[in-house]
Amino acid sequence: MNEWSMNGLLVKLENGPHDDVGMDYVVKSKRIGYMPLQAVGTFPGKVGPAIQVQEMTLAKKVAYWPEVSLKDFGRRTMIYEATKKALDDANGLKAVEVGFFTVGLEVAGVPSWEVAEEIVKAVHEYSVNKGTISTAVLVAGSPIQVSSFQYALNNRVLLTHD
Repeated sequence: MNEWSMNGLLVKLENGPHDDVGMDYVVKSKRIGYMPLQAVGTFPGKVGPAIQVQEMTLAKKVAYWPEVSLKDFGRRTMIYEATKKALDDANGLKAVEVGFFTVGLEVAGVPSWEVAEEIVKAVHEYSVNKGTISTAVLVAGSPIQVSSFQYALNNRVLLTHD
């Protein structure tokens, strides 16, 4: 496991799966799925098979990422705002440990570096204000996402303009 300190806030990074039992607040995807694009040369509206699952949680409180994909031009803002809102909501609930699970964003095709950079920016911004949260756990769904988080965390000064 990798760990960083941001203004006294401990940030842990791991490659999932991760058991969220005992976590105060988590952010996950409501539906994780593969929705294939319409195949070339098929009848309009005809698509291949689709698979969707919902992440289970045993955390005390769960929030969900917005439904976002590679097609959404404002996806960075959506991820940043969802992270910021989750941190504010968790702080209001006096949460101590918050988890961000990104596998659903990865499956949706959102570039791993965009996910990492926006989450790290929001977590860093929260850490400056010193709320109730002492630990943020970033749970990636792949080694590529882990690498993107490592880069964003190691270079957060470039992302946060501090």
